[in-house]
Amino acid sequence: MTFKEGSALAKLWKILTIDDDALMHKIIKKELLYSYEVISASSGKVGIDTAIREMPDVILLDVEMPGMNGYEVCDQLKSIKSTENIPVIFLSSLSNIRSRMLGYEAGAADYLVKPFESGELNAKLDSLISLLKHSKVKNTKIQQATNTAFSAMKDSSELGMCINFIETSYGVKDFDSLASCFFNVCHSLELDCSIMFLIRDKRIFYSGTGSKCSALEQEVISNIFDKGGRYIDFGCRTQINFSHVALFIKNMPLYNLDTYGRYKDFFPFMLGATDAKVKSLEAEIGIATQTKELSKALDVVKSNLGNLKGNIDHSQETLVSLLKSMLSQLEHVIPSMGLEEDQESTIMKIIDITLESSYKVIDTNENNLQNFSVINDVLEKLVKQQQSLSDIISIEVVDQSRISLDKANDIQELSDDVELF
Repeated sequence: MTFKEGSALAKLWKILTIDDDALMHKIIKKELLYSYEVISASSGKVGIDTAIREMPDVILLDVEMPGMNGYEVCDQLKSIKSTENIPVIFLSSLSNIRSRMLGYEAGAADYLVKPFESGELNAKLDSLISLLKHSKVKNTKIQQATNTAFSAMKDSSELGMCINFIETSYGVKDFDSLASCFFNVCHSLELDCSIMFLIRDKRIFYSGTGSKCSALEQEVISNIFDKGGRYIDFGCRTQINFSHVALFIKNMPLYNLDTYGRYKDFFPFMLGATDAKVKSLEAEIGIATQTKELSKALDVVKSNLGNLKGNIDHSQETLVSLLKSMLSQLEHVIPSMGLEEDQESTIMKIIDITLESSYKVIDTNENNLQNFSVINDVLEKLVKQQQSLSDIISIEVVDQSRISLDKANDIQELSDDVELF
């Protein structure tokens, strides 16, 4: 069962369902019977009044209703101070991207297509509730960290922030820290943003609020990124795409065109440096992986070398033993032979057999030497690859960082003579 965190009475999380279909209310109540407290409203207007009065934790909202449709209801809920932060999951029989985009524009946290599979609604609610449990604590920590980190930067220009971000990013060692540094700048500009990193065909999403990006928001960012283009604007939202990073700004200042234009000129510098850092971190992960593989390879080599040494030692001992045996036999045979023809033949036969065995031992040693050569070739190849990758990364990271920083410095110098802002 899903309980509200920190509640002494283990109170259930409250779900409000707004739908004109009585059968859908019954289905949802049956689905959520033992996990949540479910309350119902049969129309948009009643749903808004109920939401204000009951303050549910999550709202399940039907899209197609008589009177006020779901999008209109969601717009009103988001415009009311007391209900603006209640997550909304749209329920609709429409599954096209246009309907999903309208849901996102209205402020929905997720979108569920009817009829949904048993357990699908519970899974989405469990995921959303899990985020809600931690959002208050995280938001408080983020706000405290933001106030502390930027108290000394209130009078700095956007370019000063950009230069500071680039310099700070040099020491970043992971993607979480890189996103955190980026959002620090966004918070100082009072921008609500989400960011996506593309890493080896894997997409990692971060929200500036400190919570996880909703499934719908991830889908929107990915779809816009896949369609291509540097700038994509819709309403007060703007997405800026680079090869390894996409920034989604949710509250661009349309009311101030001067600030709006500055931000669209400013963020490419930030994203250029971020894109370079993402590539360098990805390469560093590659080097770390390759180093582990190299270490494993060296262990294999070490083991093989030990085996080869043992084989060579054994071969040498065998060769010495054979030669000693031959000499011993000769010592016993020669005195009794009188150097007659048959005795000479016997001696020669023993010598031939011993020599033949010795040749086989020598051939084995030659094979062992060839194995040494193969191992040396593998080691040389691994070392060259490691060095080549390291050189490429070093050059690329330094060049990209210098280019980004030089561009920012050049514009900063121009601002001394020209009033940019």
